[in-house]
Amino acid sequence: MKKILSLIFIILVYSPILSAEDERNFRFSTGGPLYRVLVEVFLDFQVSESWTLGPQLGGQYLGISTLSDNSEVQRTGLEIGARANWHSNGYHEMGFYIGPSLVYVDIQSRTRSGLSANVTNSEPGLYAGAVFGYGWFWDTFNMLLGAGFQTALTSASIEYTDSNNVRYKYERPDFGLPVEFSLGWTF
Repeated sequence: MKKILSLIFIILVYSPILSAEDERNFRFSTGGPLYRVLVEVFLDFQVSESWTLGPQLGGQYLGISTLSDNSEVQRTGLEIGARANWHSNGYHEMGFYIGPSLVYVDIQSRTRSGLSANVTNSEPGLYAGAVFGYGWFWDTFNMLLGAGFQTALTSASIEYTDSNNVRYKYERPDFGLPVEFSLGWTF
């Protein structure tokens, strides 16, 4: 796990250095590949005629579960990773794209009330995936629309017991089908 996180860190640090022609693209999305993502932010650096590479950051809200004693458990998460994009007609040209990614996700579960002790648990995980889609590029504005797959490289679950001694277990999904709609600006 440490080696993979180190690889993501190296990619994030060296992406700006590898950027050809100082082409950058800042994109954001309000839906995302992992669970229910509130917002995702991408910074793409052009590294060749058709490829970009850069960091991917996101914040997630996975909802609230009500337990048997009416207490609630809220799950939120943060993600950090690296994303590449290959553009079929070259960078900053309208056409199809493929976006492979490697993302580290840390999901926090917190009780909101009712349990004998407030519980905060963490379930870190690593995901790999790819999105396939079409990109529209104008002078400085762009949109990407795509869909793909995401799979967990690690598994994790959180267990907790409410004040009625009922045990609950939350398991993170191992596979997902993301939909991407992002807006971006090149500079």
